Amino acid sequence: MPVEIYHIKAMGARNWNKFEQMVQKIEAARQDGLDVGGDTFPYLNSHTTFTALLPPWVSADGKMLRRLEDPEVCKRLIHELESPGEGWENLAHLAGPDKTRLLTAAGKVPESWSGKSVQEIAAKLGTSWPAAVIEVIRRSRGEAGVVLETMCEANLLRSLQLPWVIFGTDAGGREPSEKSSFGHPRGAGTYPRILGQYCRDAGSLPLEQAIHRMSGAVALKLSIADRGFIREGMYADLVLFDPAKVADRASYEYHRRPPEGIRHVLVNGMAVLADGKPTGARPGKIVRPVPRK
Repeated sequence: MPVEIYHIKAMGARNWNKFEQMVQKIEAARQDGLDVGGDTFPYLNSHTTFTALLPPWVSADGKMLRRLEDPEVCKRLIHELESPGEGWENLAHLAGPDKTRLLTAAGKVPESWSGKSVQEIAAKLGTSWPAAVIEVIRRSRGEAGVVLETMCEANLLRSLQLPWVIFGTDAGGREPSEKSSFGHPRGAGTYPRILGQYCRDAGSLPLEQAIHRMSGAVALKLSIADRGFIREGMYADLVLFDPAKVADRASYEYHRRPPEGIRHVLVNGMAVLADGKPTGARPGKIVRPVPRK
């Protein structure tokens, strides 16, 4: 069976030196004929929900919120959050409380907390950072989002240069906006960031290779036979951009801000972006795997 390592990375400073060991194991397997690959996005921060910061036993049987009302449970939980974690991945400990930030406020979480680290939220509450994590989850009913800075630039660059790593946003599509809204910028910025910052400005990988790993290589990995390439008989999904101007503009505070340098976008042969402006057309359709013959 083919294997895809979803989000190939080493999280936490204590694990950064393991990245090359992982690469060597994968490449050895590939040399033996195994179809092993991975995917990544060009940011040092991960984005998930606050509930992912907790050890698995807290969410067992769907009783997380009920457990968080028990003082004894919270006492045990605070102790476990402060330790590296045994048998589970303690994300907040890997990032550190100063690099574990609330992005998506929800429920009764104040909007003023958006963009703040759990260390800063703890200071506002006059409590410890693990207690602040619990409080955010309680107030948001488990719906708050968190961003964690756990990766390093050297490993990110290495992953971008590996020919068997493909690119993806790991984000849902959102309507572009210039309004301030905290969130992860990868939804709006991933591809222009690679094309502008890493291909053009840094010269870290060839433009044509990057484009293939955003399109054709992804279609092959997902067994989509009629997309990903410019060929007769393929659906016309096309992006026309200016290599000299393409750049990401999205940030964590303005995560839906559209990029620069994208001139036209066609989906199924119909323009959805013309001269940099949305047309309002919605020709998209569900895409299902269709293995190539």
